[in-house]
Amino acid sequence: MAEDSWQSPNHSSGAVTDIELEQLYMPFTANGVIGSPADTTVAYGDSSGMNVKIRSGKHASIRGFHWSSGVSDVTKTITSNASGSTRIDLLVLRLDRSTWDVRAAVVVGTPGSGAPAATQNTGTSGVWELPIAQVTVVNGAATITAGNFKQVCWYCGPQSVVCTSTTRPPATGAYGLQIYETDTGRQYVSNGTAFVTTIVDSGWVTVPSISGWNSFCVVRNLNGIGYLEGHFQRTGGPIGPNANWQLGTVPAGYRPDRQHRIAMVRSRGVAIIGWLNADGGVAVNEYDTAIGTNDLVMLQTTAYPIG
Repeated sequence: MAEDSWQSPNHSSGAVTDIELEQLYMPFTANGVIGSPADTTVAYGDSSGMNVKIRSGKHASIRGFHWSSGVSDVTKTITSNASGSTRIDLLVLRLDRSTWDVRAAVVVGTPGSGAPAATQNTGTSGVWELPIAQVTVVNGAATITAGNFKQVCWYCGPQSVVCTSTTRPPATGAYGLQIYETDTGRQYVSNGTAFVTTIVDSGWVTVPSISGWNSFCVVRNLNGIGYLEGHFQRTGGPIGPNANWQLGTVPAGYRPDRQHRIAMVRSRGVAIIGWLNADGGVAVNEYDTAIGTNDLVMLQTTAYPIG
């Protein structure tokens, strides 16, 4: 088969088919509702019977095709449920390649099971569905309430911008807009109010000790890597050698995905071994002589992936 390209006057006199349009635009467009999670929900239940309603004025991008909900709310009917078990349906926006229309549809779930998965065929036929909401349909339900409704869609954010530190675009309302400053080499993202750095940095957080110890130990999350350093001081009575002893607990959100060994030094310069466990426990593992009251256990700075 000869080479081809489109759009081109040498390809179908410049015309493109719907399949070719999808192939043309899909690599450069995100699938999702246009807007932000701070907007009103795309759809809702209002106890008006076995219905869900899609709000007017909503827009989405599906495989390069634009969908609009129109100027008035759209009502979709939920089928009754007399199975004896709760059913979860899935409201979707569906690109049907037999018509090339994007329309709202309800995928009926299986009673007693979870929500059905959206169908996302990526070839030249079939359908591609964007999940919008899960609808819980209890046995014998006569109406769909707000409490039966759970929005599950995601949103298309704005594209990235290249600028300088003095030529930034407005951040207000531009949720997710990424900018790169050529004069500073820094990247930022808009939180809807201001541009903030994309680096995750929790700062140093104290690791609480357990009874019998004082903590001078801290932990930090820097871009998903945990850094643990500092020392603990024994405030309780002496503890005998050759035993495991927990010193403190790393807070949730800073814990590793598995157990990590930590090199430690105790008072009087004795090297010992310890562990940071997946449950956050910081423990002394091996030592030859007793740890006395007021003795210190100092940790070598340890880096690890946060699980």
